[in-house]
Amino acid sequence: MLLLMLDGWFDRLLAAIQDTKDAGVSARALSMRAGLNDQYVGQMVRNNVQPTVDKFIALCEAMNVDPIAILTGAKGDPDTTKAVHLFSTMSPDQRKAFLAILSTMKPDDSHANTAEVDGEPSSAPASQSH
Repeated sequence: MLLLMLDGWFDRLLAAIQDTKDAGVSARALSMRAGLNDQYVGQMVRNNVQPTVDKFIALCEAMNVDPIAILTGAKGDPDTTKAVHLFSTMSPDQRKAFLAILSTMKPDDSHANTAEVDGEPSSAPASQSH
C-alpha cells in the first residue's frame, strides 16, 4: 500500500472534497463516483485518513480535479497527470521498476536528446557532425 507524502496535499484534497459537497455532491455520491465503498469519503474526512495512491486518483477523477494540483498546489501538465494515473494502476513491482528508471534520469538531461523537426520537438537524437 503506497501512501502519498507531500506537504499540504491532504488539506488540498479535503478542500476539493468540500468544494464538491458545496456544489451539491454528497460524500456518499462522491465515494460511489470514485468506485469506492459508499461510506469511504465520509469516513476518510471524519477520521482524517489519507487515501492510497489508487484511491486518491479515483477521487480526483470523480471530482474532475487535477491530481498534480492537489499534490503540489500547482497546475500540472497533461503528461504528468497521465503519468500519475498510470502509476496508480501499476502493481507494486511495476511501481518499483518505474521509480528505479526515473531515479536514473537527471533533470538536466531531460532535453539533451531531443531535436526540433519542422519546429516541433522530436524524441529522435539530434544529428551530430564529425
